[in-house]
Amino acid sequence: MTETHVVENQHTYRRAATASAIGLFVQLVLSVAMALLGLWSESPALYGATFHLLGGLPIWLILLLIYNQHRLERIEALESQQLAQSEGGTSIFDEGGVELNISRRRLDNLYRWGLGIVSVFVAVYLIVLGASWLYLASRPEIALLGPRALAMPQALLVTAVAGAFVAFIVARYVSGMTRIPYWQMLRGGAGYLMSTALIFVLTAAAGMLQWMNVPHAFDWLARVVPVLMIILGVEVVLTFLLSAYRPRRPGESPRPAFDSRMLGLLTSPESIAKTIGDTLNYQFGFEISRSWFYQLLSQATPSLVGLAALIMIFSSSVVVVDPHEEAIITRFGHIQGIEGPGLTLKQPWPIGRAYRFPVDRVHEISAGSVRGLISTEKPILWTTPHTAEDEQYLITGASVTTGADDRAEPSESQRGIALVAANVKVQFRVRDLRRFATSATDPLQLIRAMEQRERWDRRRADWLASTKPTPNPLEGKVPIDPCPLLTAVASGVCSAHFAGAEIDSLLAEGRLESGGVLKDRVQQEVDRLGLGLEVLFVGMAGIHPPQKGDVAAAFHEQISAQGERQSAIEKAERERIGMLAQVAGSTEQAIAIHDQIRKIEQAISEGRTHDALHQKVNELLAVSQGEAAEVLYAAYADRWQHVVGERSKASRFEAMLEGYRLAPEYFQMRMYYQVLAEGLAEARKIIVPSSDIPTTEIRLDLKDQGTLPDFLNPD
Repeated sequence: MTETHVVENQHTYRRAATASAIGLFVQLVLSVAMALLGLWSESPALYGATFHLLGGLPIWLILLLIYNQHRLERIEALESQQLAQSEGGTSIFDEGGVELNISRRRLDNLYRWGLGIVSVFVAVYLIVLGASWLYLASRPEIALLGPRALAMPQALLVTAVAGAFVAFIVARYVSGMTRIPYWQMLRGGAGYLMSTALIFVLTAAAGMLQWMNVPHAFDWLARVVPVLMIILGVEVVLTFLLSAYRPRRPGESPRPAFDSRMLGLLTSPESIAKTIGDTLNYQFGFEISRSWFYQLLSQATPSLVGLAALIMIFSSSVVVVDPHEEAIITRFGHIQGIEGPGLTLKQPWPIGRAYRFPVDRVHEISAGSVRGLISTEKPILWTTPHTAEDEQYLITGASVTTGADDRAEPSESQRGIALVAANVKVQFRVRDLRRFATSATDPLQLIRAMEQRERWDRRRADWLASTKPTPNPLEGKVPIDPCPLLTAVASGVCSAHFAGAEIDSLLAEGRLESGGVLKDRVQQEVDRLGLGLEVLFVGMAGIHPPQKGDVAAAFHEQISAQGERQSAIEKAERERIGMLAQVAGSTEQAIAIHDQIRKIEQAISEGRTHDALHQKVNELLAVSQGEAAEVLYAAYADRWQHVVGERSKASRFEAMLEGYRLAPEYFQMRMYYQVLAEGLAEARKIIVPSSDIPTTEIRLDLKDQGTLPDFLNPD
């Protein structure tokens, strides 16, 4: 259809008005269909799409009014022309000719005010509702689907495809009419109807992904539609402002602001090729589009595109599984089989898909209070923050002090609770991939976590190899949880285990003992849920009291006090052992002697004989090797020395008495001289001559000579 075949008359604008009415009807029907589809699926994302579709109703309505007014204006003009040509027409209608242009004035008012008001209304409508729904898209319930849509995603897919087909056909039909200058304003309605077809295509794509069990499909739909509304609204505003200052040529057909240039590319894709060709001609300086190469390329392009599509389809049908992996092959989201390492064929995308899982790799989760460390290079201290997020404290039993005897069992009134932060690491691998894929909440998160860990390892290696003093690029980052369900199970097991243990035990020897217990319990829960995982290791990488409120510092003080107390106890124990060993030779020997002495005291208090007990004590003391044995042996030696000495004295006295009886005078004289010798042993002796000898003075020093007893007893 070209301009030469169309004449400006009422029939021309009647066809445009009819096309506008059809567009208005289709836009209304599709809006109602989208609303009903949203109510059936209970999807807030489709509610937002419905509001976008409703934005096209005022566009089609103003187009219907304008083209209908054009039709009336043409009828009025024809009637005026006929009356002017009739006899006496001029004399009759000279004064009332102004009233015959009522339709023309109404048409001018629609052009002057109607198009601008509708453009501003559509722009404000799209921007406000688009921004509102984009804000609401951050809520998790925006991507939810009702049970009917979850059970029958095929119905959602078929309805969306049908709506897209109807909108596309009508939009292309109306777009073809815009080649006629009198119908060019229909481009605005055709463009918005094409955006309606685009919304239905996006809805069908989301339904397809939902059918294939791809997560977050409607979540993305809830974000894409508001963004599209905002972009179209901003374009309408800019076009309206620019058209207000653009000069117009006389007789130029106005182009309303709601006629989107971006949507025009969708309604008339052939204009894109024409634009590209004109651009190439301008750049090269001649009509390259008429060259043999361009013509050959134009003829070969469909074949090349088809060949590329076939290559892509074939490449999507081949899957290479690495030695440490297993692949899940799906068809329309349903599992068809599990393939091991090697080359595997599947149906082409998007019908068939392959998900490769690193089943032989060891994965790790954090099941305690810590999700990410601030820095893995710095030491972890109780009193300094070392986690990227707030720690979630675990409840555990408080420490119990029962007095001097710590081994006593605490009473119920002495039990309490305490809070502790623990970094519990759980390492696992996939043992049964099918069970894991059907039981885990998000099996693909295992793949994403492995990919993130590989990227982080490369970044860490580059950082360590760098010579520049740059901060750790992974500092403060929280890794992806490879299995949230296992994390929840392990966290529950840890909470139950910690609640039944004392904090002092967990901070000390219980830290190592808890690893094996937690591993067995987590494996039992995993087997009960049928996750298809094998728990390889569970251990506490770190445990400490809460850092807030100076609790950790108080624990440091308590630990110091307990250390001093334990040191004092050990010192007293060493002194006790030393004293007992010093007294009895050994602790056991001292305790045995002490027990026998207690028995003797008890026998004395009860009035019983205790000779056997005394004998037992003496035997124990005799075999001991301490100071008590030394004192006992010294007493034995002193006693025998005293007895032997007294016996020797008695024997000597009896011998002296016998000598006195035999020779009394001699005995007396002997004893006299003996006493005299003992008395004069230390005195100086001077010998004086008698009176019968002449006086002679002799001086001798006799202190080194023999004593008197030796002189008296030369033998």
